[in-house]
Amino acid sequence: ETAPAIQSAFQQLRHHGYLILVVYPGHAEGKKEAMYIQQWCEAQLVEQASILQIQMIQKQSAPKLYLIEKLIG
Repeated sequence: ETAPAIQSAFQQLRHHGYLILVVYPGHAEGKKEAMYIQQWCEAQLVEQASILQIQMIQKQSAPKLYLIEKLIG
């Protein structure tokens, strides 16, 4: 399951550790995951994480890349 996996991975990071996620929203389950990951990222406080999202503008079904840096110890 995506939700516990992301939260667990983030919690295990050290200060200034990075989590890299690639999401494939080109199918139904991928769209659900992409929506969850987007919401999770938006819910993170700027003091907790710095998050970069990379995606193609022309093709919404293309993979999305998230680079998440943990800013708390």
